[in-house]
Amino acid sequence: MPCFVQAPCPNDLAHAIILEAWQPCLFMQGFPALWGVLMDHPRLGRRPVLTLRLLVIDRPDGWARSLQGLIRLGFSFAQ
Repeated sequence: MPCFVQAPCPNDLAHAIILEAWQPCLFMQGFPALWGVLMDHPRLGRRPVLTLRLLVIDRPDGWARSLQGLIRLGFSFAQ
């Protein structure tokens, strides 16, 4: 992980959206993103989503940041 990226604090991570069955993908413009199933969102419920541009992902620690904010990663599609 680049040194300029700070890991989220536990409180921020506890309030982040949860993405299950996720996998990396590319927008049509070539930007990295994540596709997966949004879990128990207060407004959107549970549904498939494509995140906005992915800025950083930390697979071992289970989080990512996109232009829309912090994402807590559940099981990947491969798992």
